[in-house]
Amino acid sequence: MAPVGLDQAFDDDLRHEPVIYQELCLGRVEPASRERFRAIAAALAADGAQGVIFGCTEIMLLLTQADVAIPVFDTTALHAAAAVERNRCTEPTWWPVPKATTLAG
Repeated sequence: MAPVGLDQAFDDDLRHEPVIYQELCLGRVEPASRERFRAIAAALAADGAQGVIFGCTEIMLLLTQADVAIPVFDTTALHAAAAVERNRCTEPTWWPVPKATTLAG
């Protein structure tokens, strides 16, 4: 991300995996887990983060923009929007996709 002028910070604590696989993937949303993830986002913001990427598709089951003081980027929603734009054959405004070409003949 550095080549485009972005710094990145990770919360890569493996203790989050049980929340994802033993709760969210099974349809359970525990209040304690929601609070833990809110605290993680708040700590990242306090450390200077200007946004949070929900890099795991299940995170949006725990948090929404209303839970986080800085912008959130829900990768599930972003991928779905990109798929719709791509399928509609429109040029995305935020992703450099090469234009289609045709062969004359």
